[in-house]
Amino acid sequence: MFRLLLTGGVTAGFMKLEMLFDLIEKENIIVEYVDFSPTIQGIYYKEDGCPPTIGINENIVSDKKLFTCVLAEELGHHFTSIGDSSAECYSFADTINLNKTEVAALKWATKYLIPMDEIVDAMKNGIKNMGELSDFLGVTNEFLLERFRFIAKKQTYIKIEDNLFIVLAHLPNVYLFRGFYGNEEDNNESVAEDKTNYGV
Repeated sequence: MFRLLLTGGVTAGFMKLEMLFDLIEKENIIVEYVDFSPTIQGIYYKEDGCPPTIGINENIVSDKKLFTCVLAEELGHHFTSIGDSSAECYSFADTINLNKTEVAALKWATKYLIPMDEIVDAMKNGIKNMGELSDFLGVTNEFLLERFRFIAKKQTYIKIEDNLFIVLAHLPNVYLFRGFYGNEEDNNESVAEDKTNYGV
């Protein structure tokens, strides 16, 4: 009844970069490519009197899925963060607040790039494992797993069809289940909200 979604598989992925760059242009955000150290993939910076800026490590641009995910997460700060999230932490409270801004930005990014209806459509089209699903969605496996973690905080499964579910109860393991699972009154989060709402 259960089938573990294993890592692997190659399918043409969606290119989400154009969608991100359209939003970046609409929001008048500057994107700069910088020779950061390998530990920094991207940064968002906003200061009064200056346009918001996203800095991207120039070394990740050739990895389209990673570039897309990092760009989306940095863009997430634009919609979810207040103040300078690039500031140094001088106290434990600073560290906690910085972590909260990172989680909020990541949640926005995963929800924006991976709407629920795309997950459902992919599974209806015969996607069989996490690698194929992340390729189909145009994101990294890690980013997809983060999306599942955020969904799992609200529900333990995603209903694909009447008798087909993605089970999220045992993350990082993700299962396909055929048959009855969970409470039929539980619904997937709103697809319309998922696609159109930029805020979290």
